[in-house]
Amino acid sequence: MHTGCLIIKGESVSWFAFVDFGQLMYITQSVEPIDRLDSQLRRLSRRIPDLTADVRTHIRLSLEPTKDLSSPLRPDIKGISLLIEEAILSEKEICALLLEMSREALESLLLSQEHTYTFVNTQS
Repeated sequence: MHTGCLIIKGESVSWFAFVDFGQLMYITQSVEPIDRLDSQLRRLSRRIPDLTADVRTHIRLSLEPTKDLSSPLRPDIKGISLLIEEAILSEKEICALLLEMSREALESLLLSQEHTYTFVNTQS
């Protein structure tokens, strides 16, 4: 079984599919990852009172300096990590967030035409 990141490069977008022992854990894309995370958090805030505009701004400001688009550690993943580390969202809420963000990225991947693939194995 493989553990790592499948990097899928399209004409103007890259996707990063994180796999753990052959199981797809999360997929994201290179286009506006911080905006996509913020949009999903805004949707979640309707159901989660603690997910205030101040919290979303804190997450966004923590991520803004990130400019390295070649790194598999994406800004949205860093933001999700902050939500976990600071116990802002429950495990169930994090799972819902990951599912929605992955669905959004996967839909765009399925609509694209040509790709190249590289798998970066992170298993020792």
